[in-house]
Amino acid sequence: PAAKEMHEKHLANALQTGDVAGEGKAYCNLGNVYHSLGEIMKAREMHEKHLEIAQRLGDVAGEGKAYGNLGNAYDSLGDFAKAKEMHEKHLEIAVKTGDKAGEGKSFCNLGNVYHSIGDIEKAKEMREKHLGSVQQIGDVAGEGKAYGNLGNTYHAMGDFAKAKEMHEKHLKIAEQTGDVAGTGKAYGNLGNVHYSLGDYAEAKEMHHKRLEIAKRIGDLAGEGKAYGNLGNVLVALGELDPAQEMHEQHLKIAKQTGDVAGEGKAYSNLGLVLFGKGAYAKAKEMHDLHLAIAQRTGDVAGEGRVYGNLGNVHISLGDTAAAREMYEKRLEIAKKTGDLQGEGKSYCNLGCVYFTLGEMDKAKEMHEQHLAISKKTGDAAGEGKACGNLATVLYALGDVDKAREMRNTYQTLAKGAGKPAQPA
Repeated sequence: PAAKEMHEKHLANALQTGDVAGEGKAYCNLGNVYHSLGEIMKAREMHEKHLEIAQRLGDVAGEGKAYGNLGNAYDSLGDFAKAKEMHEKHLEIAVKTGDKAGEGKSFCNLGNVYHSIGDIEKAKEMREKHLGSVQQIGDVAGEGKAYGNLGNTYHAMGDFAKAKEMHEKHLKIAEQTGDVAGTGKAYGNLGNVHYSLGDYAEAKEMHHKRLEIAKRIGDLAGEGKAYGNLGNVLVALGELDPAQEMHEQHLKIAKQTGDVAGEGKAYSNLGLVLFGKGAYAKAKEMHDLHLAIAQRTGDVAGEGRVYGNLGNVHISLGDTAAAREMYEKRLEIAKKTGDLQGEGKSYCNLGCVYFTLGEMDKAKEMHEQHLAISKKTGDAAGEGKACGNLATVLYALGDVDKAREMRNTYQTLAKGAGKPAQPA
């Protein structure tokens, strides 16, 4: 890309003329370019060189900036503990020097780290501080980014209506300011919300827009994410072979760019595709690979999702006891991290396990918990599923009137979502 070529020329000139400060700036800019291209290891190398020069020159502002950029690199590499350390150092310098813009960026980046490790409440706190900071200094582009990040937080909390509102605000600002990369990210995030709402046609359209923009601007990391998200939509549509192809493309790009977190997600998604194909042993292998990455990088949220997926595999393999253990681990992590969506799914799965074991009262309790969370977060699909499952349990308990009431609610919700009513 032209930007890379320009910064390489700047670096060559700085080295030739002995301009050490210029050399540091060039390393910083090159690091950002490499990061945008998905070449994370190379980006980290550039930012480490910038940090060394900033410290040598006593450039405190540059040092803070380097810490922030290194934090982003470590975040992309899945080393969340190191990422948090870097961003906290940046925040400390920004507060000490009165750098309000840097302070806002630090809050933003710390929010990303907390989101990655599944601490959703802490992520929300950081991202709200980021929004306040950018609004205070009139940073419109930063405001758009803050809305996008808050949208992801609300999505993780299962509040899809609020998530959609935030991402639409981000999209509007990105288009108004000519932020093409931001526009692509907003489309991708909106695609994820539509996916969670069960609107797969709209989700597919959003992710195709994201993919087209990523290819156009040479955003390899964004391209990989778009392939992964498209794969998820194709799974939901029952198109498993094309979905597998998408996730394999994502895995290839993640490995190529050193995106360990993305690699874990690709393994997870491939596991889901293979599960859908009935290849349970192979699916388990993929989820185990994801689990190893999640545990190694401190990705608690990812670890929780793996346990849920492994629970599903064990159910299909007929090992109900192992499945229950996995779902309980998933529930524990979801509660700890404030992941309401994950908590609801865990209650749903545990309810089905208890039903299989003939423990109807316990099954009823689990599905009622799922229903309460779905109502709280505005998850109509989850609410419908909970009502359907409760109807089945209530019939088994002999409470026919209440079962019919639940079944009617389920049918109404399914009709409202534009989906054919089927047994839950």
